[in-house]
Amino acid sequence: MLLKNKKAALAFLAMFLGVITIYFPTLAANSGEGWQIPQNTNLPDRPVADILLSIIDWAIILVGILGVIIFIYAGFMYLTSQGETDKIEQAKKILIWGIVGIVVSVLGLIAVKTVDGLLRGDGSTGGGGGGGASTSSPSDGGAMPTAPGM
Repeated sequence: MLLKNKKAALAFLAMFLGVITIYFPTLAANSGEGWQIPQNTNLPDRPVADILLSIIDWAIILVGILGVIIFIYAGFMYLTSQGETDKIEQAKKILIWGIVGIVVSVLGLIAVKTVDGLLRGDGSTGGGGGGGASTSSPSDGGAMPTAPGM
């Protein structure tokens, strides 16, 4: 008996929430003011993909900076080893891993920019090609090519 009452209460609640979910937005849209878009929310106006791309760019930059710091640290260890072979070997290992970090950072940046360019379809992923300069000359009625920003 109690189970039937729970099912009925749950069904009533689902119908009530469904009606509210449909009715109130429709009522707001049909009012004289229409939909009110919030202003000055301090939220970015960019798509989520651009925000994620910015975060990835910052992370790759931080990895590159960390690789340079490790590179400098390894050089300092090498210079202060005073000929001790175990410290020289440790400094060489740190130097190699610092270089690996910098290479991974650069390759990650290239990969992110390439995938972004491919997904956007803007053609900025390399491949050479012309820069879009006009081949016509002023003597044949064409416009003189100008540098960007002029």
